[in-house]
Amino acid sequence: MSASLPLFVFGTLRSGQCNHDLLRGRYEKRLQARLFGYERVGPLMIARRESGFVLGELFFLPSDFSAEIIADCDALEMLPPGETRGEWYERKVVAVSTPEGEFEAWAYVRPE
Repeated sequence: MSASLPLFVFGTLRSGQCNHDLLRGRYEKRLQARLFGYERVGPLMIARRESGFVLGELFFLPSDFSAEIIADCDALEMLPPGETRGEWYERKVVAVSTPEGEFEAWAYVRPE
């Protein structure tokens, strides 16, 4: 899986939120996005639910630095270095809808 995928965020990494500093000035483009097949199961957690959807933002990261940015976000979500799954979150490839079309993206979701 490529670290250069865009990143879908729905919580504290969104614009104006407390952890957005990890992304501020480190992305090329941001779009409003909707993730279908998931829903909020807490203020900072989403889980697979076929009939649900989650509103968020899609950040397109510069390919030269995307691995570094993703590693910083993994650390925030307490994923072990080099892993895509931790105790609280799993970084997973999902499909999101935006005004500019559909994109594959990384998202931090409840581990299945």
